[in-house]
Amino acid sequence: MGVVSNLMTLVLILIAGLMGASGVVLAAAAAHAKSGMGLDGAGYLLLFHAVAVLSGVALLQQGLLLRPLVLGVLSGWVLGSALFAGDIALRAFVGYRYFPWRRQPAESYSFWHGSRSLWLPFWRCCTASLVGQMTGR
Repeated sequence: MGVVSNLMTLVLILIAGLMGASGVVLAAAAAHAKSGMGLDGAGYLLLFHAVAVLSGVALLQQGLLLRPLVLGVLSGWVLGSALFAGDIALRAFVGYRYFPWRRQPAESYSFWHGSRSLWLPFWRCCTASLVGQMTGR
């Protein structure tokens, strides 16, 4: 492992800690805000994705997954979580959205189709990589 990849995993661990702390703050704010603002969902999303990022880094450190693929996916999780939770928090606290032209996810078939078409091959690659490591192939 090079210095850059060690630095990348350290940065991912630090960002996961910030995501977890932000998730706790948003969940606490949701407990005191009026219901239906979405802060609880954004807080839980940050908490769960922080754990997923830490788990991915742990698997990466054990050498069980392909390093470039996992670093890209973990970075995508961090970016996607930050954009989603930031959009919800900005809408709840300020009344403005990051992407005001964006439709609601439930209205958009392309959103669901796009996310499914990206995640399914990733999980298949992870499973194949783990099985290959376990069986020695």
